[in-house]
Amino acid sequence: MIGKIADAIFTALFVGIGMYTLAFLDKHPVPFDINHLVAEPLAKAGIKGFDTKIADVKFYAPPLAAVCFGFMNAKTFPALYTTFFGIIIGVGAACATVEFAHLAPLPANLKEDPMILRAATVAASTLAMKLVGAPFAPAAALAAVFFDNKAFQASVGRAYVLTPGLTGSIVLFFLAIVKITISSMFEGKAKVAPSGSGKNSGSKKKKN
Repeated sequence: MIGKIADAIFTALFVGIGMYTLAFLDKHPVPFDINHLVAEPLAKAGIKGFDTKIADVKFYAPPLAAVCFGFMNAKTFPALYTTFFGIIIGVGAACATVEFAHLAPLPANLKEDPMILRAATVAASTLAMKLVGAPFAPAAALAAVFFDNKAFQASVGRAYVLTPGLTGSIVLFFLAIVKITISSMFEGKAKVAPSGSGKNSGSKKKKN
């Protein structure tokens, strides 16, 4: 019982730390520019429209609260990695749907219908996560954010695939690694203590 309470408090503490960290990063300008690695080489190849310069990278979106809980609630590194992989796959599928929906062999009125496009974006994200065996519900919520945040897409260009969904998730991912590492250290100490005491008691019995 004490262990469950301690785990609940520790998890809640790191959820709070995670949300505060995202808000702190959002409050302070974080410029980002990899045009020399992406946009400029593509422009030379005749492919334009991939500007990746962002005056201020964003780290918070409402679905990241659920992502934060999912990450901090993970008990092992494999569970955390699977969850993070689900976000990468789900967000990737969402971005692909947003970018290439206009190529679908459908009537123009359907391809431009926001209700259908939003549904298709979340459905594609869900399908991709299920196929790779890494379903994570908050990633589907992030997929809807990628579609709905048209104003932000217009201001940052193609870099919208990175922020705030992936940037915030990456920050939370590393915080979750710290949380699991600390938890493992305390659990290891808790397991060593009883086993040590058991050996001592057994040796005493043999002497008697």
